Amino acid sequence: NPEPNPTLNPNPKPMDSMAALGAAVATALGEEDTARSVDLVVDALKAQGLSGDASEAHRLFTDLQVAFRGSLAQRLAAGEPAQAIRAFDLGLLALSKAWAQVNAADADVAPPPAVIMPFLLLEDLLEGQTIAGAERAWAHAETRMEELTKPWLFARGKIPLLRLCNNLLKRLSRAHDTAFSGRILLFLAKAYPLSERSALNIPGKLNELNRTLYDGEEAFSAGAGGDDDDGANDAEDAEDDGGEAKEGEPPLEVAPGTGILDYGFYKQFWGLQSYFSKAEVNGPAPGEDELEDFLECAETVLQAFEGHSFSVEDRRMAAARFENARKASQQVMRPRGASVDAGADASADANGGDEVEVEAADASKANLSCKYLTSSRLLRLQLRDPVLRQQVLLQVLILLQRVAGPGRPRPPSLKEPLEALRRRALKILAATPPNGADFVAKVGTFLEREEAWKFWKERSCPSFERAAGGPLVEDEQALKLARNKARGGAKKISPALAKLRRIYAESAADAPAVSKDKTPHPSSFETMEEHLERYLEADDPENGIEEEFHPKNREVYCWRAMRLVGLSRARYLERLDDANVWFACEQLLSDQGKPLPAYVAKRRAEAKARAEAAKKAKKEKAEADKEAKAKADAEAKAKAEADAKAKAAKAKADADAKDDA
Repeated sequence: NPEPNPTLNPNPKPMDSMAALGAAVATALGEEDTARSVDLVVDALKAQGLSGDASEAHRLFTDLQVAFRGSLAQRLAAGEPAQAIRAFDLGLLALSKAWAQVNAADADVAPPPAVIMPFLLLEDLLEGQTIAGAERAWAHAETRMEELTKPWLFARGKIPLLRLCNNLLKRLSRAHDTAFSGRILLFLAKAYPLSERSALNIPGKLNELNRTLYDGEEAFSAGAGGDDDDGANDAEDAEDDGGEAKEGEPPLEVAPGTGILDYGFYKQFWGLQSYFSKAEVNGPAPGEDELEDFLECAETVLQAFEGHSFSVEDRRMAAARFENARKASQQVMRPRGASVDAGADASADANGGDEVEVEAADASKANLSCKYLTSSRLLRLQLRDPVLRQQVLLQVLILLQRVAGPGRPRPPSLKEPLEALRRRALKILAATPPNGADFVAKVGTFLEREEAWKFWKERSCPSFERAAGGPLVEDEQALKLARNKARGGAKKISPALAKLRRIYAESAADAPAVSKDKTPHPSSFETMEEHLERYLEADDPENGIEEEFHPKNREVYCWRAMRLVGLSRARYLERLDDANVWFACEQLLSDQGKPLPAYVAKRRAEAKARAEAAKKAKKEKAEADKEAKAKADAEAKAKAEADAKAKAAKAKADADAKDDA
């Protein structure tokens, strides 16, 4: 048979391109030179007809994706993780180079969905290995962060990247893989913009499953919290806890002269945790009765802290240990051969090398997330623990900001007690070693920033980014004046308009509530196109968003969509019955001249097939019911005829019997 004429069949068949690309990938993975391997794959794509045509690019990139994922799976099955990492690396570099050459003249062309190949390769690579192997693969992915986060690639791949990172985090242990988890979160923080909504807790929900359990009254009486009149239990418990019991020492009190630490205080001390995980941050504020209970509980705990305050000498020694530990940790982190601070050496020599090393290790673990033990036998020691005291007081300040912060409705009768409690907590926190004053300053800073974050969420999280070289918001007035000056001076203002402006300025100065109104301008909200874009992203099956997280299942999203549609496309509303947001998306794409996504036709065909199958099943059921009814009627008729014959036969028999008689 003669060979086919290439002019009659310029485009190869899909099966031929898949086989050719598979062979090219296998050959490229066998090369040692990475640049040579990338060129082999790119040349194979060009040989198969890669061009700026969107459908052709999508087909070829899909075939390339299948080839690379198959090669990666083979190497993982063969126990060659290094070669699997190389397959991911080669796929990313080859795709980047091929796309750059095809779209060199037009960088704004939207890439086809198949360009998410690197993220799918990375997902296969991480899921096909143990935690140790996944950590090595992730270390290599971190070196390719610049390529993975290029705008043309990240636009399609941000959702698959988020999915694979979440799946990997679910596999990691919170106790043993904290460093690896932190690296993943840092990668996400660098990759996604600051205004990315996927990492935000928009409703402000708290972890209600985090319950704090503590001893009952019987266990407390048997433990260190119990108090006898002679103080014997306190002496025994002090010995058990490592302290020295003094003969005749009085039992521990909430504060001098205020009473012994009984079960009531122990219950209030740990029961305070229940107030910190009850309500949503952005939800309704607690009621007056609940706030009164919280005030009573918090004041008792703060009174205990004040009764067991730290002396000046305690704070001085704690500050010195903290500073030595900080310097020691800096020495540990300093690169080999770097100069060492003489002061740090002197402190280490004065305190002993081993002791400073222990302090440095303790300082590195000071911020580990953990739950404190709630045994009643530890209560006396926990009241003197500065770290636990900082944690509890910080929790109190956070809750007070939520219930008594700016713009929070609160009962007038509790306004002053809540403010007094806040000042009291700050005062105790400032007197807590090792760095009380500095800690209070940092707490005040992040509480102020929390208010800004809350306001930003209330404004539907507008983007922080602006175009490079664009004017700042505060410079807009200056630019306007400059333009007016260039045109020959500002426009003349009529006396009536000048008087109106003066009256408005005076009224704004007299009404601070108006000038401080936090209601955002409508232009700061997202547009209808931006709002519906999130629906289209979630609707695409390739993004892998589960049904329960789809925006169509969120009432608030659908309500905002209908409002935005009513503002800009009122004619859509007649078809938006029952919050049918998809119809708005379909009409928007039609108005913009864009084709419907490919998955829509497939989904409609499947829906049509299901409808036809349901219709056919319904028809068959109706026919079966009709046949069953006809059969039942025939049986009933036959039974009636049989009953009539039997009745006639009986009547005849009775008549014959009567005649015989």
